[in-house]
Amino acid sequence: MSIAFYLTVGIGVTLMLGVACYAGVQGLRHIAQQNDQRI
Repeated sequence: MSIAFYLTVGIGVTLMLGVACYAGVQGLRHIAQQNDQRI
């Protein structure tokens, strides 16, 4: 395996984790807004 292969995999994993975290934060904010509206 070449260094470029590991770099590509590393960047791909980092991007996926970043997108997953971003989506999770947006989801929590959406739930929090719905809870605020109920009160």
